[in-house]
Amino acid sequence: MVKKWDFEIQAAAEALLLQVTTFGWFYLCGIGRILSWHNSMRDFAIGFAVLFFGQVVVKKHLLSKVWGPAGCIYLLMTGVYPYVIGTSLYGWHADFDLVNPYYLSALSVGIVLTLLAEAGKKNHKIRPVVTGIMALSVMFFSVSAISYMVYFFIYNNMFPAEDMIPVIMTSWQETVGFMMTHFDTARLAGLGLMAILIIAYSLFLGWISTGKDKENQQVALNPVWNGKVRKVIIILLIILAGLTIRRWVPRCYPLYELKLARQYQANIIQAEKFHADNYKKLQITDKQVKPLQGTVILIIGESESRDRMTAFNPELKEDSTPWLSGMAKDNQAILYKKAYSNFPATALALEQVLTSENQYGNQQFSDAVSILDVANKVGYETWWLSNQNRTANGTAAYEVVAEAAKHKLWTNPAPQDDKALLDLLKKVPKDGNNFMIIHMYGSHTRYMDRYPAGYPEVHNSTKANVVQYDTSVKYTDEIMGRIFDYAEKNLNLKALIYTSDHGEDMANGHGEGGFTFAMVHTPVFFWFSPEYRKDYPQLVSNVEKHKDDFFTNDLMFDSLSGILLAGNNYQQAQYDITDDKYSLPADKALTVHGKHKVMEDPALKK
Repeated sequence: MVKKWDFEIQAAAEALLLQVTTFGWFYLCGIGRILSWHNSMRDFAIGFAVLFFGQVVVKKHLLSKVWGPAGCIYLLMTGVYPYVIGTSLYGWHADFDLVNPYYLSALSVGIVLTLLAEAGKKNHKIRPVVTGIMALSVMFFSVSAISYMVYFFIYNNMFPAEDMIPVIMTSWQETVGFMMTHFDTARLAGLGLMAILIIAYSLFLGWISTGKDKENQQVALNPVWNGKVRKVIIILLIILAGLTIRRWVPRCYPLYELKLARQYQANIIQAEKFHADNYKKLQITDKQVKPLQGTVILIIGESESRDRMTAFNPELKEDSTPWLSGMAKDNQAILYKKAYSNFPATALALEQVLTSENQYGNQQFSDAVSILDVANKVGYETWWLSNQNRTANGTAAYEVVAEAAKHKLWTNPAPQDDKALLDLLKKVPKDGNNFMIIHMYGSHTRYMDRYPAGYPEVHNSTKANVVQYDTSVKYTDEIMGRIFDYAEKNLNLKALIYTSDHGEDMANGHGEGGFTFAMVHTPVFFWFSPEYRKDYPQLVSNVEKHKDDFFTNDLMFDSLSGILLAGNNYQQAQYDITDDKYSLPADKALTVHGKHKVMEDPALKK
């Protein structure tokens, strides 16, 4: 009697051993609540049943080749993700619920692939199709797990959904630029070799899993499993796996992060529907209620850090900002040396730079108005000049804001040399009262592509990427100087304001996952014409008075409203640097949309 159940006993032992090993690994990774019935032991039992009955219906042990693709995916999903989650969250709040989607997905995908492989064995006409399905599945889950692990090794953190937003908004040219900037030839070659290996072993696993078994590999099952019972078990396994895949695979990386990023885009599109109502609610409270006679320009830089700008960091030996340094030396430019970005990524940063939404209130983008709305309400001719790529369907918040401008000019093709913005600027009539936003491409990766070939390099470092970055900073400084000169001579320039969307870390670039404060060390400065200073001395005095205070660029809406003489019911005096009531205490200043206090910045402790 015992011999009749030998296979089943071995199958149960293998399933139990694998489950114990898996959950033991979870424990070593610091995953919590793995002995709670409702959190993990119930899934332990489900996993044991799936693995046991899976062996029974295919008549193969877990180490046989038919289980190859399933085993590969199982090891990746139950090995990589629990390790990253447990290590990133330091154990105490790395709950089993965070690992559960990967564990159940590995089981369900694995059993489906194994049943498919067995079908491919019996019907060689479908073997090529089954092999393809196997290979694609292994490739997808392998690339996902490996990229997740690589991200962790670079940034020592899980991949956050916020970092998926710039990914889905990035063009292939920008992706290539990023790779060329942050990966040397050896690393790029390594990535290429890894891709080849993943494709090769995926095809190999798919092909051998559907190959015929040798006669000595055949096993005898107890007759109880024959006929209808076996068919019922297969149907139940398929139904259970299908329901599990539908529920849990979309909650795994990268599908879950992609879903959240798409939700962000959908929210931006939805917010457009509320714009007309928000604009109606906007009321200008300033007594003047008319535009300045001349032009006000807001320049938005790209990925520029004040740490690499000599005007903000005099310790740099070679001047990377000769124009701005000269303006500051002559007391024309007012530099804010304690300015920070609200977020280390363009889309999420500019959402708050350009609107009444900020880190300190409860207002959402769908409830906000933009600084262009304010300028339109007062009567300015509003302009949007950009050297940035347009995102698909205009689903970045700043592009939604741009649509409110009466005049929109984009470089074509975009991006290109930022000097192309001067050609757009020359299209602006010389006799208007303008509020203008100029969006540069600045120091976006690849840094060496941001300035002309042969442009004099800035050598404040021995590292090639830092030299290239600093040189891009100097070129940005030159272009800003040329914009300033033209606007002052031809557009009756009253005020020029500059902020970058965010900063840049010379090792890790920017993004929330590998956050460092260098990513939010944002340059901010203000310039006012002699006429503006004469007509509004108290306003300019307040801007100068607050230059040593903390400032986050999500308060630009309030401050620009003040500069435009366009006080409004969305503006708050405590966030307006033109107002003597401005107040952002050190312990209240925030960044990364409130997830960090600025006082955590190690640079402040030096």
